[in-house]
Amino acid sequence: MIGLYLSVLGSAEERRLFEDMYFTYRSMMYNTAYRILGNRTLSEDAVHNAFLNLAGNIENISSMDSDRRCSYLAISAKNAALKIYNKNKRENDIGDAEEDIPDISDLETDIENRDNQRRLLEIIMSFDEKYSDVLIMKYYHGMKDREIAFKLGISLENVKIRLVRGKNKLKKKLMEENYYDRSEI
Repeated sequence: MIGLYLSVLGSAEERRLFEDMYFTYRSMMYNTAYRILGNRTLSEDAVHNAFLNLAGNIENISSMDSDRRCSYLAISAKNAALKIYNKNKRENDIGDAEEDIPDISDLETDIENRDNQRRLLEIIMSFDEKYSDVLIMKYYHGMKDREIAFKLGISLENVKIRLVRGKNKLKKKLMEENYYDRSEI
């Protein structure tokens, strides 16, 4: 399978980088997709789609440090899995449409939630790496504070401080964008 991805890449350096990423992160990406899909075959498809997308964007990834690359790859797998999940859900909903008409407010809520998640990720990715990395590792990867400390090579106390500061920055940004008023936070 990796031969297919490598054939898309131009330089030997891009192929080497992609190969390293493939063998280092594919199981993490699979686990991310499986948590969403709960199906082995669909999860493998999601990882495949994510790697195809990454092969086309290798130049953007090559400049990232390893922690940011790990986060990016996990998010790519998550997005690919969500795309498959949503496609399957739409297909199932179409089949069920004759039996009952879905409530439009549910659809609006789903769209709003996806948009909110996308916007949250954009905001987090705009922060300094020291904040965005810990927030992504904690809330998108579900890593424990000790794991984050080990992965980043910082103290556990420093992880906790960065999480608090990162969440405060996120709250401030969300209030600036009127996502929430002060009474809700």
